[in-house]
Amino acid sequence: MWPIEAEVDGKRILARPLRPQDLDTLVAYWHESPIEYLAALGVDPAKLGSPADTKARLGAGLQEGSSVLTIVAEMDGEVVAYSNLVVCRVGEACGHLHTLRDDAVVRQGVYLLFPQVTAVALERLGVSRLRFEASVNNLGINRYLQSFGLKPRRLHLKNPDGLARPGEFNVYELSIDEAHSAEGREAAR
Repeated sequence: MWPIEAEVDGKRILARPLRPQDLDTLVAYWHESPIEYLAALGVDPAKLGSPADTKARLGAGLQEGSSVLTIVAEMDGEVVAYSNLVVCRVGEACGHLHTLRDDAVVRQGVYLLFPQVTAVALERLGVSRLRFEASVNNLGINRYLQSFGLKPRRLHLKNPDGLARPGEFNVYELSIDEAHSAEGREAAR
């Protein structure tokens, strides 16, 4: 099952579950990124908390039987992206995807990994649906999710999942059957 691999321009990118040694990289992403970048993502600074809070929140996925699954994408030994999935309702997980290194190879690799990683993650969490809540102002993630044929519903959310502040969101839902179907399409390419 793990790792799940893709190759882009001779570079191998692999997806695997979070390891304890990855936590400092993910904490740095949240606490060393410019405030303007976090604002563009729709982050509510009050939800972010301290670096210790972030490390504890992300570290919850390391515990056996956790309702949190964090998957990292690694290239050349460096964590370049990660996805955090949390069981938010019976049968449903809420997911977030963050690219830590913004370059074409990483973006393409994450794109290639998405269908298979999504299918495996849903099975591992024991849920049948995945929900993404993307701020309407976060053009990158909206474009990315729509590139898989996902259609958003625009909603005003008072208490969005994760670190987002209240506001207008595009909400995307993907069933485990759709994830397997996308996985099969990618494998056939």
